[in-house]
Amino acid sequence: MDLRRALLSTLAAVLAPTLAGCPSTWNCHPPEEDFEVDAVLTVETLEKISTEWGVEQGQLTCDQICSAHYQEMQGWSAGALDSCELTPPMVDEDGAVTQEGRITCAGTGYEYLCKGRRPLGYVEAQLEGGADAVGQALVAMAVLEAASVLAFDELAEQLEGFGAPAQLVARCRAASKDERRHARLLTVLVESRGLAVPAPRTRVEAETSTLLEIAEHNAVEGCVGETFAALVAHVFAERSTSPALRRVFATIAEDEARHGQLAWDLRAYFGTRLSLAERAQVDAAQARALAELPERARRFAELPAEFGGTSAATFEALATTLTGYLRVESAA
Repeated sequence: MDLRRALLSTLAAVLAPTLAGCPSTWNCHPPEEDFEVDAVLTVETLEKISTEWGVEQGQLTCDQICSAHYQEMQGWSAGALDSCELTPPMVDEDGAVTQEGRITCAGTGYEYLCKGRRPLGYVEAQLEGGADAVGQALVAMAVLEAASVLAFDELAEQLEGFGAPAQLVARCRAASKDERRHARLLTVLVESRGLAVPAPRTRVEAETSTLLEIAEHNAVEGCVGETFAALVAHVFAERSTSPALRRVFATIAEDEARHGQLAWDLRAYFGTRLSLAERAQVDAAQARALAELPERARRFAELPAEFGGTSAATFEALATTLTGYLRVESAA
C-alpha cells in the first residue's frame, strides 16, 4: 500500500478546487513546483530515513532518499522524479568517513501530503461543552495523543513478543515518541486557554492479545482511522482560523502520515502470519470500518469554526473518495 498516493489522489479529487479558490468544474490542481536537490548525505541522515521509511539502509532507493530530503527541505511531497543519482557515504571499521555521500535529484513536488495525523478528530463526540468549545476540543485531543503514547508502547511490546521484524518494532517506538511530542504541543495550547489536560485513563490489564486481535485492531484503528485522520489534519492545518492551530497541526501532520503508513505495513506483515480464515476475518472488520467511515466523517464538522468550518458534506466526500482508493489498493 502506497499511502501517500492514496491520500494525494483523495485530496486532489475533493479539496483541490476549494483550496485553490475556484469552482469544481475548473481544471484545478494542488500547488506544485519543479525542484532540485543536491545535498551531502551523511550516515546519520541515512539512519533517520531508514527508520522513517521502515527500510534497511542498504535497501533504500535513490527515490526514497530524494523524497525524504525534499520533504525535509520544503515540507512538500515529491511526485515523479526526472533524475536521481546516489553516492552512499562510506565509513571504515573505526567509523571514520572515507567517502562523502551525496544525493542529487530533480522532479516535481506537491504541497499536499506533508500534513496528516492519526484520529484526533474522533474527539468531537467526547466534548464536554462549556464556554470555551475550542479549549474543550483541544483537551480531548491532547488526552487522545497521550493515550496513543501508551498504545504504541504496548504495540511495540506485543510485536516483539510475536517475533516481528525489528524495523516494525522500532517504528512503533518512534511513533510513541512522536505522540508524546504531539501531546506536549496540544497541552501548551490548552494551558494557554487556562485549562488543564487530565491523564488518559488506562484500562485494567487484560489477557494477552492474540495476533489475530492485534491485526484486527490495526486494520480498523490504523488502516482506516489513522489513514482518514491524515486527511482531517490536512484540512485543519490549511483552514484553521488560528495561526497557532495551523502551526501545531502542520507539525503533528508529518509524523502522523508515517503512522498511517506503519499501519498498512503492519497489515502486510500480519497477513504473512495469519491463516486464510483469520485474514478473511481481518478483511471483514476493515470492510465494516470503511463502510461506516463516510457517516462517521460528517461529525468532524461539529468541531468549532476555529478548526476551519469545513462542511459535513466535504468530510463525507473525503471519506467516500478515500474509501474507494483503499479498497482498490488493499485488493491489489
